[in-house]
Amino acid sequence: MVGNAELKPSARLAVLGLLLERPGWGYELVTRFDRTFGEPYDWRITSAAIYQALRYLERTGLIVPHVDEGEGAPEEPGQRGMRQPYRVSGLGARMMREWLAAPMSSSPSQEEVLIRLQFRGADDETLRAMLKRHAEACLAELERIAGVPARTRMERLVKEERRLVVQARLSWVDFARAELRGPDDARIRPIER
Repeated sequence: MVGNAELKPSARLAVLGLLLERPGWGYELVTRFDRTFGEPYDWRITSAAIYQALRYLERTGLIVPHVDEGEGAPEEPGQRGMRQPYRVSGLGARMMREWLAAPMSSSPSQEEVLIRLQFRGADDETLRAMLKRHAEACLAELERIAGVPARTRMERLVKEERRLVVQARLSWVDFARAELRGPDDARIRPIER
């Protein structure tokens, strides 16, 4: 069994999300990955990374071979053809739901944001809740940063870089909330120190 720590934003998680949308096989997943995360996001991975993700996800029980009605039982592992379709197992679906429900850190990677927005659910209420929790994490991080003393020039430079990165995340949350146009989506005002 794999823990949520192993489901970090990566090709593995993106492939799991794509398979949750519908079953697929290696090359087809490469095409779907490029269509979903390529332009304009510029998240590029090799086809080998997709196949490695499939092997990992199958080995950990998060995906299983998919058998269409009338096709018969799947072949033995290692004996499969190049077009072996996969689907997400119950364990895989539960792990993905738990990861999506967990709060985003104050500085998620671009890949994490893309995966969460793609697979979290398209309804505005769910996205608003995700954005609210992300804003809260960012505000908490800004307070933590403000409380850290910066005695040297290097410490001040590092502290300011981190503060500006987190404030940029809050600006993005403001933009996303404006796109959703919700009544409770007032601009976020970080505490200046």
